[in-house]
Amino acid sequence: MKIKRRLKNDIVKWLDRPEIIILRGARRVGKTTLMREIYDEISYAKAFFTCDDIDFLNRVESPDDLIYILKREYGFNDSDRFFLFLDEFHYLPYATRFIKNLFDRYPRLKIFVSGSSALEVIKESEPLTGRSVEFLLFPFSFDEILPTMLNSEIDPDPMFFKIYKNDIERIFYEYIGFGGFPEVFLEENEEIRLRWLAEYIQRYIEKDIIHFTRIDNFQAFNNLLRLLAAQIGNVVVYSELSNTLALSYPTVTRYINLLQSTFVVDRVKPFASNPRSELTKSPKIYFIDLGIRNRILGINQTVKLHPDIGTLVENFVYLTLRQIFEPDKIHFYRTLSGAEIDFIVELSYKKLLLLEVKYRPVPKITRSLRNFLKKYENKFEIQPILVTRDSYSKNTDILQIPASMLIFELKSLLEVK
Repeated sequence: MKIKRRLKNDIVKWLDRPEIIILRGARRVGKTTLMREIYDEISYAKAFFTCDDIDFLNRVESPDDLIYILKREYGFNDSDRFFLFLDEFHYLPYATRFIKNLFDRYPRLKIFVSGSSALEVIKESEPLTGRSVEFLLFPFSFDEILPTMLNSEIDPDPMFFKIYKNDIERIFYEYIGFGGFPEVFLEENEEIRLRWLAEYIQRYIEKDIIHFTRIDNFQAFNNLLRLLAAQIGNVVVYSELSNTLALSYPTVTRYINLLQSTFVVDRVKPFASNPRSELTKSPKIYFIDLGIRNRILGINQTVKLHPDIGTLVENFVYLTLRQIFEPDKIHFYRTLSGAEIDFIVELSYKKLLLLEVKYRPVPKITRSLRNFLKKYENKFEIQPILVTRDSYSKNTDILQIPASMLIFELKSLLEVK
């Protein structure tokens, strides 16, 4: 089974431009596969190198070494267009300086590199500002998976959902249970899936955390990871985590920054009319892959009946929004009295998208949502959405959309391809 990656079309648009293309994402998310796919479709002279290969590293100690190989073995010259693909480029000596040197000296050389996290170049001082364009590849998204699994284009319509509801929900629960890492989702054996997720978490700690930074207390770091997994969708107060884990406030902050830099979690800041006050308030934290989150807590197989299914779906909704919107446009809303709205998306200066997740048989429009609409109706153009389990209505002011159909409805609503 082949899942088409939506990001590919965005990347291809940059192939004829001079900028270095940087593809980032978590380990094993499919970067090499996507690079190979694009590489295979290029008709120009080209070369593909895996930079963590020991033989390659023994041969290439400088940009001049690589250029010599390209000229001798691949026919590269300074006047013709040539595509160079460097997978896991951070293993190169002084990686960003290395590719910056190539870019500055050889204008006909189109460079495409991949790397797993921001930590890989954290010690480098050579910026690529103005020389590069960066793309983030995430685990399979639901809109990448569902059309392939159903073998059908998805029609964002209540009738379509009614006809295919059982199949859609089966795929949906599998997705929010085991996540979207390609090797997990495409694997049919459940025992192998669980083993892969457990080993991924261990490899992540060994390769990304131990190798690239200093962790003083691994037990506390693991406990933090588990605490965050257990309270997705809740406001995270760093001082409380500090007290619970017996860690200093700066250490908690640094650990969470590491988790975000290595594509494990994302932070969502509160919505506020005063940006200065927004920066001082506690965030919510969501996991980039629900399979990893669930494996940390040991609940992958039981998500459909699990008591926190609502918070799982809330995390899923965040991932859905993250596919379309920049992270700094996605917020939550909470008043001092505790009134809360799950997500507020800034579509433009005067236009908001509101989403409340009510994953239950009979969803109800909350007082918080109604009060917000009343309070801000003269200040913003607002489109409210109630994200439901299976209630589907597009003929009211407040749209009701099943979580499994949300991405397709948002694309239709916003005319996103």
